[in-house]
Amino acid sequence: MDETKNAAKEPEIKKKKKKESDEPKTSRIKAFYNDIYGEFKKVIWPSRDDLIKETTTVIITSFLIGGVICGFDYIFGFGYDLLMELVG
Repeated sequence: MDETKNAAKEPEIKKKKKKESDEPKTSRIKAFYNDIYGEFKKVIWPSRDDLIKETTTVIITSFLIGGVICGFDYIFGFGYDLLMELVG
């Protein structure tokens, strides 16, 4: 009895899948781009002054971190060379 119920449900599922694929591609593409446009309207873009301040902060921070990494590299390289002279 359960098998007949399952067999009856299978064609319904197949019909539902068929209806989804029957939708024209152009309407799905148009809906996709309309959704993108709607999301872009929600974006709050920074002002020019904010953009300049944030960009300057990123550049300065990048140089500072690069300087710290360069300093540690120099110190560890010098220490390694000194250690190799003592061992070798």
